[in-house]
Amino acid sequence: MHQFLKTLLAASGVSILSGCSTEALNRLFSENKLRELQIEARATANDNHATAVDIVFVYDANLEERMPKTATQWFARKSEIASNYPGGFDTVSLEIPSAMAINVTNFPDKHKAAVLVRSYAKMGHPSTNDSFVLTEYECAKITLTKEKSTYQECD
Repeated sequence: MHQFLKTLLAASGVSILSGCSTEALNRLFSENKLRELQIEARATANDNHATAVDIVFVYDANLEERMPKTATQWFARKSEIASNYPGGFDTVSLEIPSAMAINVTNFPDKHKAAVLVRSYAKMGHPSTNDSFVLTEYECAKITLTKEKSTYQECD
């Protein structure tokens, strides 16, 4: 722990002296590992309708704890959050048709600086209307079914 504090102080001092941005400092200490996302919508997913999926990259540490915990909350409040935290996050918005699998590697330019990566899948069944933290995955696989969404490390 003592060595970590020394490193943090040294990095802070260097960033102040060199005019390093908070974004660059966040990137240095970010725990975001996500490099690839696989999404598979099974044939019966969302009652055979396309599923809206938002992948949110949060850069503002003040916003991290305030992020909605469910997709219902996120989709209802995302405009409000964008107004209150301009530049505090980026969103990759997708529409995944039933019986389709996609691979996503095209993330926002500053995605590596994210302090939190969270996904939201807007589905018709409340029990599947959850969000998941993807920050610690290098490659995350989301499977959308009629009953639920599952999240795991890629195969």
